[in-house]
Amino acid sequence: GNDAKAKEALRTVKKITIISFDPQKDKNIQKGKQFASDIKSIKPTDYEEMLSLNEGGNQTKMFIKIDGKSQSEFLMFATKQNNEAVIIYLSGDFDKTQISTIGKSLQKRK
Repeated sequence: GNDAKAKEALRTVKKITIISFDPQKDKNIQKGKQFASDIKSIKPTDYEEMLSLNEGGNQTKMFIKIDGKSQSEFLMFATKQNNEAVIIYLSGDFDKTQISTIGKSLQKRK
């Protein structure tokens, strides 16, 4: 099913980097507010925006860059009203369909 598709798509990813702020673990709320503010202001220039959601105080943006030479990049920025924030960066040999499958799989696990 969809999990098998997600596993297959994940095989195309060569590198994953995750940077996050969790207000449950780090009590320095000012640092979290600054990180969330910084994330909201990032506008990647060479990337195509795939998705932009803004619900309440929660914001998610996804970007992709595909050069056609087996090197693709994906960026996801997410912030929540409680100052939780995350940047996810993936690089590898994937296309839009595969990264969309991975993205849907990640959203289900939250």
